[in-house]
Amino acid sequence: MGQFISLECLLKSSSDASSMEISVYIVVLRSVELVFDFLAPVFNLYFLFILRRKVFHTHLRVILGVFAISLSVMTLTRALDAINELFRLNIPRSIIGVTSFVHNDCMTLVMDISLLLTLERLLATVMATKYEKMQSIISSVVACVLLWLLNTHNTYLMLIWLNSSNVKSDCTIEFGGQSYSTNIIINLSALMTLNVASVTLFIRLRSYNMKRYLHDYKHKLTRRFQISENIRTSRQILYILIINLVVNFYFFFVLYYVAVRKTANQTVIYLAQFFDLFAAIASVLYPSILILSHPRLRLQLRQHFQKLYGASNAAGPSIHSINNQPMVFQTSTQGSVYFQELQKSWNA
Repeated sequence: MGQFISLECLLKSSSDASSMEISVYIVVLRSVELVFDFLAPVFNLYFLFILRRKVFHTHLRVILGVFAISLSVMTLTRALDAINELFRLNIPRSIIGVTSFVHNDCMTLVMDISLLLTLERLLATVMATKYEKMQSIISSVVACVLLWLLNTHNTYLMLIWLNSSNVKSDCTIEFGGQSYSTNIIINLSALMTLNVASVTLFIRLRSYNMKRYLHDYKHKLTRRFQISENIRTSRQILYILIINLVVNFYFFFVLYYVAVRKTANQTVIYLAQFFDLFAAIASVLYPSILILSHPRLRLQLRQHFQKLYGASNAAGPSIHSINNQPMVFQTSTQGSVYFQELQKSWNA
């Protein structure tokens, strides 16, 4: 959002103390942001690397792959703009303009990824029996492309609208482009509503799968396996959707406020600039959560660290059920566990 809301007022050179404080604030903010901007591609590219293992369904792997690539491109393009801003490199405006547009395009795609994730989990729930056999990536790729085209259109509208801005002498920003402003308000409202609805639907789907797994024992083994996979996967993705929804609320609040008021005071400008740091931190959190919350991905991460540092794997991974209960026991306890389960079946 740093490209959305101009920094001209915040970076104005002046002899008074307040301007000096603002300059220090920007330097510190951008420096911290740059650390996460460079960390995010490393984390996301590593996630792409281990995503080669078929730990998720094909459609979900495609969506998560697009998600990771978008996060990497978003933070790298943002890093270029931040470096140019901090060190006054005077990179041609045409290059900065292109990188800013790409950054904003990837950012809006990342923010709407919950729509694709919820749609994929809906299909996995409705088509539980056949879903594992659906290995074609065509439908998931088409869905990603359509969402990307929609967000590119919205990014273009915002670019035209924000280019109509005018920095006033009192360090506020006045926006023109009434028709574009109206379109942006409508688009933002629609997308925010869809994002909230998709997260709500996702939570309902997870609850439905839990109830179906616990109370319906008449399904075939393959169907019950798919239901259990839906529950495990939804637990991981839910963390991502919650963080993403918080980011969306932040972004939509600032941009919606500016679109309605057609002006931005210094408080709004500060909030807009802080958003870039928030987004960079989230870009590191997303792949970290996806890896650490999945037993097989977490195991592979551990193995890579062990190879890197020359350590040996003394103990195997702890395998848990969908209810987070251990499924592998010590030899001394296996007999008692068996007879406990047998007693439960007799009493049922």
